[in-house]
Amino acid sequence: MLLIWGSRDGEVVFENAERYAAVLSQARVPNKIVTIDGGDHDFAPAGARAKMTATVAEWMRQTLA
Repeated sequence: MLLIWGSRDGEVVFENAERYAAVLSQARVPNKIVTIDGGDHDFAPAGARAKMTATVAEWMRQTLA
């Protein structure tokens, strides 16, 4: 599971990602946390959104191949 957070997310704190990752790891679910620098909760501005999209695409190529 890919957990993506924007570094400027003011709605959901990063510690939630760490808690999700811990629970997933305990359940032996592979997971990865990625922080998108400059992105808010909706991954704005456009540069952060493009980075998020590229990160998801790369993760899918690696994971689903």
